[in-house]
Amino acid sequence: MKRSTPEGERASPPNDINRSPSSFCIVVPTYNNQLTMGDVIKDILKVTPDLIVVNDGSTDGADKVLSAIPGITVITHERNLGKGAALVSGLRFAAHSNYNYTITMDGDGQHLAVDLSKFLEEMENHPDALIVGRRNLAGGGKRLKSRLLRAHSNFWVWVLTQKWVGDSQCGFRAYPLASILELPLKKQKYDFEIEVLVMALWAGTPIREVPIAVNYVPGSKSHFRPFRDFMLVSVLIISLLFQKIIQKMPCAYGKGTGRNT
Repeated sequence: MKRSTPEGERASPPNDINRSPSSFCIVVPTYNNQLTMGDVIKDILKVTPDLIVVNDGSTDGADKVLSAIPGITVITHERNLGKGAALVSGLRFAAHSNYNYTITMDGDGQHLAVDLSKFLEEMENHPDALIVGRRNLAGGGKRLKSRLLRAHSNFWVWVLTQKWVGDSQCGFRAYPLASILELPLKKQKYDFEIEVLVMALWAGTPIREVPIAVNYVPGSKSHFRPFRDFMLVSVLIISLLFQKIIQKMPCAYGKGTGRNT
């Protein structure tokens, strides 16, 4: 099944869907990942055919790569709205298609489909949890920059929720759709994944973590911008701090986090 959905148009699922309560799909947001998108999709399809790709206004010919792959669902934003907006489009479409869980992966090849089994096991054992991948970012270069920004956001997630999450910026996640889509989420960019984590903890959603590999593909297109992303996260943190103080948000309602090591 292939669907192309312009910005602002609500996509509709096929009428013959009859899924089990444990059903899940993969959502991959992509923006100008022409080099890596094909291999990412092929690896995912070896694990499951249930795949939704959100093309967030790509201008590098990624749409041609997607149109050449049969059997996948494609949601298209006519212009680039941001990773958060792409994720929300995918999550809402998945829920509307009667999926109960969505696993999100990046389109730049950083996340490996071989790690999907870890998420599926956690979903089976902890069906109400938001499951977050925990990357090993030892080393320099991109890993060092990611590690520093991760430490910044990890600290503030702890301040906001009193719960420690080891990789608060990892985009490889499993979302329980019913509870996540009830959250008052507003962010549309890179800061969305921090917002949803804090909001989920405030709402009492348990967080689980699984160790995952990280793969930086040579020549791949990264949209990570240290200064810009640091500022986005910082503005979000200030907003959430004010919200916590004014509305007296609880610290995760005592449900805590868990790790699968």
